[in-house]
Amino acid sequence: MNYAGLLNNYIKESGLTLSVICQRLQENGISIDRSYLSKLKTGAKPPASDELSRAISEVTGGDPEALIIAGYIDKSPEELKKAIEELNNIINDFLDVIRSKATTLQKFDLLVNIKKEVTDNPYVQGLLDNLESNDIQSFDYEDRLSFLAIYAIETFNFRDKLKLLVVINLFYIGMILDNSSNKQLHATDNSDNDRSISKITTNFASLNNKKEILSEDEAEFLQDCLLAYRKQQEKIRTK
Repeated sequence: MNYAGLLNNYIKESGLTLSVICQRLQENGISIDRSYLSKLKTGAKPPASDELSRAISEVTGGDPEALIIAGYIDKSPEELKKAIEELNNIINDFLDVIRSKATTLQKFDLLVNIKKEVTDNPYVQGLLDNLESNDIQSFDYEDRLSFLAIYAIETFNFRDKLKLLVVINLFYIGMILDNSSNKQLHATDNSDNDRSISKITTNFASLNNKKEILSEDEAEFLQDCLLAYRKQQEKIRTK
């Protein structure tokens, strides 16, 4: 959500009139008029300074950091806006696949790793507080991953987005390899005394103009990567 939209939500949810907000800001030593505040919330004026954005958020009960970050993005060059939007899409697509394919323990491990790596973000630490491996409930971890996707898009700065993407990407590769290993352990060759082997299928890939035969696990890994990529591209095309 952009700066104006987020600010408008803060004002609506506070139930305060623009005049009352200006009055309370005045009491805190910040002087703005009702007209300027109105233009901020409609987007007629560019985002306010960090100090004013924080003050308005505190008066209305909104999240100061989210509003400040939204202001940074609104004021950034178009190329950076597109890069951030694409980064958001990649993170969201990866988390969608992980929520649907990861086991409960894998989801728990991912959340633990995110908490360790994205240490400076209060949203992550608050969301993942009291994360315990005992009495595991899959839906709880899925909910946390869903909220994480929202927080990442709405409140993370660029550095935290990149940190999160690195953690998710490494986890995703490990998850695919782990799932592939488990399949190999359960795959049996009837002609070789039930010895576990990796089943070979008739999947092919063209690499550097050379056709390669892929194992079932390799094909599944590439298919998952392709699915995430296509979802991202589809979102870009429909905008």
